[in-house]
Amino acid sequence: MARRKEPVIPDAILDQLLAGADAKTAFDQNGLLDQLKKALTERALKAELDHHLAGDESGNRRNGYGRKT
Repeated sequence: MARRKEPVIPDAILDQLLAGADAKTAFDQNGLLDQLKKALTERALKAELDHHLAGDESGNRRNGYGRKT
């Protein structure tokens, strides 16, 4: 008999994400899944930009991250 694989995302993290919310609303518009997709997409895009700008020594920088004087 095949053993059950360990979940990639531990139950404790899922419990924390669903704290105080009804699990049935996770699929609703602007529900938990939409929020997770948005957060993961933003993190991936930020990491891609960090990687792209890491080796650039020409002064190319992000807009909006500098302090105004």
